[in-house]
Amino acid sequence: MPVQAWRRAGATLALLAAVFAPRTGLGIQPAAKGYFLTKTELSNITSIDCLEAKQEDPSFVCRNSTNVSEFTGKISAGNFPDYKDVVCKSVNDEFFCDFDGLLTQKELIHVFGAIAHLLVVRWLVPCGRLLHDKVDPWHLQPFYLGVVLLADWPMKQADPESLQQFGQVVASQWNMDRTYAGTPPGRPTCPNTGVLIVLPSLRQAYLSTSSCEFICQAHGGPEVVTATLRKWSSTSGLDGVLAGVRTTYEVLGSLTPDGHKAATASEVAAQVRAESAAFESRSSESEGVVTNALQQVVFGVVVVALVVSLAFGGVLLLLGPGFLSSRPKL
Repeated sequence: MPVQAWRRAGATLALLAAVFAPRTGLGIQPAAKGYFLTKTELSNITSIDCLEAKQEDPSFVCRNSTNVSEFTGKISAGNFPDYKDVVCKSVNDEFFCDFDGLLTQKELIHVFGAIAHLLVVRWLVPCGRLLHDKVDPWHLQPFYLGVVLLADWPMKQADPESLQQFGQVVASQWNMDRTYAGTPPGRPTCPNTGVLIVLPSLRQAYLSTSSCEFICQAHGGPEVVTATLRKWSSTSGLDGVLAGVRTTYEVLGSLTPDGHKAATASEVAAQVRAESAAFESRSSESEGVVTNALQQVVFGVVVVALVVSLAFGGVLLLLGPGFLSSRPKL
């Protein structure tokens, strides 16, 4: 083969290598994992933890990533931080506050994972009767449970009355039912919120709710308190918190104090279908009644119009030209 031909063949091979080599490299390079954040999303991230969390889940909410708390003053029943404040160590808008850091970071992850699971299977409570809602007699709403852990709490403010008032102040400040009631509440609310207060140093816990319609300290609360304190230990409070939260929803899943029963998702679907069928049945009956009544009214109007038309025609015949004049004069 001539030298010129070899040169042309070599140039062709070099060109092919230059074209396909980069693609081959991309083919063996492992695919990038995670979510690529935009410049706008990156502008509000100031910590590595927040960045890694955002890459795993773009919907993750980084609360006050600068670790600067907005809470000032001494903690008390009238001065308590918002659950979104960094001192509460809450994540993803969970109603939770571990002000004194009783749980480790690993335990907090377990707690929020359990709460997130309960959000999926959360019991729904019927509020239609309480809100006098005639359109939606069930008006099912989730029951929102907040958790407050306090290592240092004065004994003189640990009586049931004080803890009940403290829990209601926290629930109101956190606006726990804003999803349904709005901000600020724009309509009558349902007692579907509660705050579990845990005071390990006093070996005490309390479930504060606005009424005993579904659960309260007197009805269902003793089971919650017992489960919380029994599982709480000096080395770890994780089991105690989880036991208290789970027991609360277990109580809601049983018969409530006034005889109503909380509903699961499958029960909700069945109730909605039943209500829809009943509504369609009532609508059909009412439509039938309206149709019959309307037909009777139309028929009556037609008959009256016919009678009036005949009478008017008779009068015209009697008074028409030539009719009376053609009659012989006496």
